[in-house]
Amino acid sequence: MTQPETVPALPPHWYCSDAIFELETRNIFAREWTAIGPVSDLAQAGSLMTATIAGTPIVVVRQHTGTLGAFLNICRHRSGTLVAESDNAARCRNFSCPYHGWVYDLDGTLTHAPGFESSDGFDFGDYSLATVRVDIWNGIVFATLNDDGPSLLEWLGDIDDIAKRFPRIDEMAFHSTVRNRGDVDWKTYSDNSAEGYHLEYVHPGLSRVVAPGSEIKAWPRGRFIGFDVSYQNENREPTGKGFWVYKFPGLLLHFSEHGFNMERVIATAPGKSEMQRWFWFTEGSTDPQSAVDASTQVMHEDFQVCESVQRNLESGGARTGILSMTREPGTVYFQQLVRAAIEAEVER
Repeated sequence: MTQPETVPALPPHWYCSDAIFELETRNIFAREWTAIGPVSDLAQAGSLMTATIAGTPIVVVRQHTGTLGAFLNICRHRSGTLVAESDNAARCRNFSCPYHGWVYDLDGTLTHAPGFESSDGFDFGDYSLATVRVDIWNGIVFATLNDDGPSLLEWLGDIDDIAKRFPRIDEMAFHSTVRNRGDVDWKTYSDNSAEGYHLEYVHPGLSRVVAPGSEIKAWPRGRFIGFDVSYQNENREPTGKGFWVYKFPGLLLHFSEHGFNMERVIATAPGKSEMQRWFWFTEGSTDPQSAVDASTQVMHEDFQVCESVQRNLESGGARTGILSMTREPGTVYFQQLVRAAIEAEVER
């Protein structure tokens, strides 16, 4: 049977619906691994970082034994927040809830509960912090709320082999972190990030340094879209190789011979997203800040077009669009994964 050249896109209301967002939170983000940040930020005992996965706050900490631990950032007493986001990358001797003073060791064990010590039937062991799965890949900390899902390496699939073509992330120098917020649904941004069709129209600067003919295809083992790219100078002379990854549901990895950057797409609400980016560079890389600035310019250009698309999707005037199997294979694959995750539960 001949494969169709075009397929219908996701319905416009999927990009602004509270009900769809709830399904995505439960069926997608709560089941996947999430990049948290560089493991170099957790070098010493007591060093920690916070994150939110599918609306749930977590904290990752370097324990006194030297191992990593991850927990829900929620006190077992009355659900107070143990570690404020403003304390990210701080160090602590233990977790102390600022609400009622309950104290936990870095392994999650409850050690102090003011007023409860002499209560009949109160067992400290029953109120340890809820644990979260955590792992490290290539110098990056990942966590997941899914106790029964695949291992991190299984989840990454072929990305692990692709990464081996380039300098190891944990052997580079970390440069900076950048956060951006946009009035754009995570799928609107992902639709855009999964294809190169828009490159010459939206990114004139980037299109000059990316050589024509870059291969873009879906990689089922790892469920990602891969962009095998070559770079060129103004004279169209080759300057190096790179590989860009859009990993479902919201992780962008950009490998090159001189640096690496990672972007996490955080779905905060229907039509709202936050993007957190981390940058590393190899020793001797020239002008890393210019590379960060160029990446920021590309994101600004993406935001401009995606926020315009988002407004149209929310206007009520948009109709279901169409995707090209040849020009937009990455977006087709991304939307197939979204459909597979939630379509059975969408109200007809």
